[in-house]
Amino acid sequence: MIDITPGFQRLKNLLDSDQNMSLLKAEKYLQEAALELSDLMPYADFNHPVDDGYGRKMVVDAEHYEVMVMTWNPGDFSAVHDHGYTAWGAVQVFGNVMHHTFTTSQELFRVTKKEILAEGTIIKVNNALIHQMGNVTSSPYLTVHLYGNSERRGNITADSRIFELESGLIKHTTGGAFFNLPDHAVFDIEKMPEIEHTSMVHQLAILMQYYQRFTETRADELTRSVLDRFSYYHH
Repeated sequence: MIDITPGFQRLKNLLDSDQNMSLLKAEKYLQEAALELSDLMPYADFNHPVDDGYGRKMVVDAEHYEVMVMTWNPGDFSAVHDHGYTAWGAVQVFGNVMHHTFTTSQELFRVTKKEILAEGTIIKVNNALIHQMGNVTSSPYLTVHLYGNSERRGNITADSRIFELESGLIKHTTGGAFFNLPDHAVFDIEKMPEIEHTSMVHQLAILMQYYQRFTETRADELTRSVLDRFSYYHH
């Protein structure tokens, strides 16, 4: 068990003292906590499995919120996802993070913004945000994730949706936002709306890059699988 570091203790004190949280307060308190890299390092997971896409460690698991540290090695990417029951939250990055946001309707799913979040940036997060994060630099880095819901007790990120563009499916999970979720991590599946072509091509390029980090045999196998699904979905 890791003793909570001073910065995270400051954040916990701020969150525990406010019974009327909001998106703006989540951002404000994360900024006021003045976290330093030394606060995050005990929770770093640079040896996480390649399959997971990034490391994921819980720091505080409270009644109405969760605080986690994510570890991103070069080439790591999350799947496209939302945040389950999260009503308010924020993310702070401790590196230059590739960040993509998406919108969806009954008719169309598409990427709406591609940006680099500069080191130190804090963004607001709730269950309306569909996004993807990744490390396209040559150095590893960490990020802090705060997810909360004042009306819910525990499992704040339960029922997160993974948008698997290459198969045209939305997969519901209570785990991390990983590619290739095993069947036991998925408890519901639904079909995605039509996917904008440029968004699909962009996602396919990310998957190909991601798979190149596996062994040569595994990379070839996974790449063929993605291409087969991509071809099936578009014919």
